[in-house]
Amino acid sequence: MSAIITHDFRLDATERFVDSVSTTKYYLGLGKPDAWPLVSSLEVPDALYENDNISRGVWDSLMAVKNIAAGDVFHCSPRHTWASGTTYVAYDDADVALESGSSTGYYVISDNYNVYLCLRTGIDSAGAATASTVNPDTGVGTVTTGVVRTSDDYVWKFMLTIPTATATAFLTTQFIPVPVLTSSTRPVSGDAEFIFLNQWDVEDNAVDGAIHNIVVTNGGTGYTSSPTVTVVGDGTGATASATVVGGVITEIVLETGSAGSYTYNHGTGYNNASVVITDSAGAGAIARVVIAPPGGFGKKAIRDLRSHYVIFNKTFNGDESGAIPSSGSFRQLSLIADPVDADTSAIAVGIVYNACKALTVSSGSFTPGEEITGSSSGAVGIVVEYSGSTLHYVQDRDSGYVPFTTSDTIGTGSYSVSSLVASDLTYDTGSVMFVENRDAVSRGSSQNETIRLVIEF
Repeated sequence: MSAIITHDFRLDATERFVDSVSTTKYYLGLGKPDAWPLVSSLEVPDALYENDNISRGVWDSLMAVKNIAAGDVFHCSPRHTWASGTTYVAYDDADVALESGSSTGYYVISDNYNVYLCLRTGIDSAGAATASTVNPDTGVGTVTTGVVRTSDDYVWKFMLTIPTATATAFLTTQFIPVPVLTSSTRPVSGDAEFIFLNQWDVEDNAVDGAIHNIVVTNGGTGYTSSPTVTVVGDGTGATASATVVGGVITEIVLETGSAGSYTYNHGTGYNNASVVITDSAGAGAIARVVIAPPGGFGKKAIRDLRSHYVIFNKTFNGDESGAIPSSGSFRQLSLIADPVDADTSAIAVGIVYNACKALTVSSGSFTPGEEITGSSSGAVGIVVEYSGSTLHYVQDRDSGYVPFTTSDTIGTGSYSVSSLVASDLTYDTGSVMFVENRDAVSRGSSQNETIRLVIEF
């Protein structure tokens, strides 16, 4: 038995999630102030399992959360950076590895943050794929209509330019952000989407049902000249010609002319098409067409680039103006939807919340990650930060969540507890959507931690 979740389903789920950021209160959480178990003297993060304890585990070590705004989230796709001498695969709607892709992928990003779709790979005289040697930035540029065949015989389509500010915030070594446009009319200078004008033009100029490539699956034998190639289907305008080497068809192209002056005959309106090869001498050649997704390449970049990933960018600025602890380390990231504010008993709406409990201790020496025990109550906590007279801490299920009291003394110096402060959030509320255990990241009062988090749907 074999089954899959389709790209359409995954993309739909991704879009729904991104859209929900404007209505659901999502918070990025920092947690786990104490060390992971040591293996050969090194901390090794615990493995995560999908079970009903995952939510409590997050809340047990949660230190602080910060709201995710709509502008903190982008669709994204795996990154493939163009490099001369690399042989790229072409987009192929029937490719069994289209989703997983090759190490090169069928699209690239350039040093100028331009994204190009590879629609046909260069072919040598034997029909083998050749390396790309012409940088699409110079060979194609930001042409927003149609496609371009470069002098190395690659056919590229310019898709979009990632603005510098977007790249700075969301581009990583492994993923590229893919903007989603919402304009229904052409943006003009001053509009929020004017910065994406090239992408808007690509969307507007996309050709539905165009055929940009014909894949030769069997070159046949005995061909003495270029045979007649006919595209048969429910669209119009696609015409093609074949190259024959040694009696074998090595390539079929849909453009005529020469470098710098090609005419592209990709047609339009094809939902179904086949290739008929007619020749009086040769026989056995088989080819199939590659049809663009509905609307045409460029109409919906997140579909063409299979952007069923979401990237978050959020910065924790030191202690967030005194709102959260800023010393020690965190070892866990989480995404929590609709946690409840402990003061209002309603869904949290603030920007930053301190998820720790706190004790007022007039003096003492405490280390982040240290375990403390109440002398009278037997309560157990893990120190997050001790600053001034305030000791922030978390508790986990192993301690039974026993509360400290003002009768307690704690620490090696038996320091007195004078008051108790509850967490800003109500424990185990909302929904824990994502958890990641990682190596320790040290915090500091004058330090900012910018977190880029990628979730795959």
